[in-house]
Amino acid sequence: MLRNLRSYLLVALLIALYALSKFTKITDGLEKYYEMAEEAEKNANKAEYIPEPNHPKSSHHGGSHKHGSSSSPGVADPYDFSKSKWLPSKTNCAAPPTGMIFLKKHKTASTTFRHMLTKYARFKGLPSVGEPQLIGPQGGCYPARFDERCWPATGHMSPIVALTYHFRWNMDLFEEKFLTSGVASVTTIRDPETTFRSVYNYYYLNHAGKVSKCDMPCWGEPFRSFNNGREDLPVGEFLDNLPKLFNASETRNFRSKNYQAFEMGMDHLNDNTAYILRNLKRLDQHNFDFVVLTEYYYESLVLLAKLFCLPYEVLYEPQLNKREYEIEPLTPTQKKNFETYFKADIMLYDYFNKSLHHKIEDYGREKFHQEVEKLKAVYEKCEEDVKHCLWKKAPRMNPEDLKITAVPGEKMKVQDFIDLMDENFGWCSNPFNPYTQLKLWQKTGKMTYGDECNYKQDILNNFEL
Repeated sequence: MLRNLRSYLLVALLIALYALSKFTKITDGLEKYYEMAEEAEKNANKAEYIPEPNHPKSSHHGGSHKHGSSSSPGVADPYDFSKSKWLPSKTNCAAPPTGMIFLKKHKTASTTFRHMLTKYARFKGLPSVGEPQLIGPQGGCYPARFDERCWPATGHMSPIVALTYHFRWNMDLFEEKFLTSGVASVTTIRDPETTFRSVYNYYYLNHAGKVSKCDMPCWGEPFRSFNNGREDLPVGEFLDNLPKLFNASETRNFRSKNYQAFEMGMDHLNDNTAYILRNLKRLDQHNFDFVVLTEYYYESLVLLAKLFCLPYEVLYEPQLNKREYEIEPLTPTQKKNFETYFKADIMLYDYFNKSLHHKIEDYGREKFHQEVEKLKAVYEKCEEDVKHCLWKKAPRMNPEDLKITAVPGEKMKVQDFIDLMDENFGWCSNPFNPYTQLKLWQKTGKMTYGDECNYKQDILNNFEL
């Protein structure tokens, strides 16, 4: 009997050891999965066809790309891009887009792509080449999220035919009202560090000591205020001091924290990983058909042509607003501070980098490679002689056939605009900023804009006291 008991105990022990080993493998496997998922979040998803982006130091978005293949890294990808709003395989050129929304973001090659997509509207013969802005180059009460009160007094088209100016995205509003059937939505993003350097130079260093008579951006801010009025602080030194300098209540503070995520409608002050990922998936699955990565210029153009069912010649555009400036590499401390204050932008770029590569996979790697080479050959001819990229204008489409109607607008109350600016870091003390001029008009009945600035006429056309 004792011998039988020992046998039972031995069998039970062996079973327990086996179960423990299986459990250990399972838990080890889960740990490994989460390690791989974390690694996948840090690094761009690599398809077998991997375009090489431009060197970060280059401000030219259409540089030479090398093409090759590498084996899939086999890293677990926490994102499901099969649920993206648009994939090349879903394109139906029998019913191409009859309208488009282009979110024109700052310092992300948006001017170049705006010109391209404006030509799309002309090529298709659509009855409008763009909705008018509210004031100067901006609309929708930027930097507040797009608000329906902020359409110009002339109103807008429904469904939208072409919305292409600077504004801040509003996920709820656009999903509910404007992203209707036939309206394609696009924006551009850029390497976060390169973008920040461009922003810092454009709004701050390049305008040191200047007073603009037509000041939409609130030049110098928030960097001038962060630096106690100093106008020549090098970008590296600014990043060294950013944790001490940053003030979440200062106007335009979003330029020094998650600027690209801010313009895409997210809360730039919220660094919660779950919040960021949730909104990135929403932007991909319900908002934007395609997010251009400017470092993948030619690859993005192939996908844009596919989305809009266009010949490559229509999208040809000499690149605009290119600026060169010396770049000093960041120190470890500067890089750490940058990664802390631009966490959402870094995750945004990583997410849509993966998304772009998934679209390449969906297109078909070999076919996509051939299309990139075809597009580059077309553009080389266009650069030699622009006549190669001339195209015949399509007959003008009839708004009635497209079921496009004009939605009448009305003038916006000055106080409503001021309130939106106060709530969204849009106030400004610069004397010729629209915010300052509107407050002056509200108080005295007058504005001090000169003839050199057309913002006064925009205000008179679109606002009432």
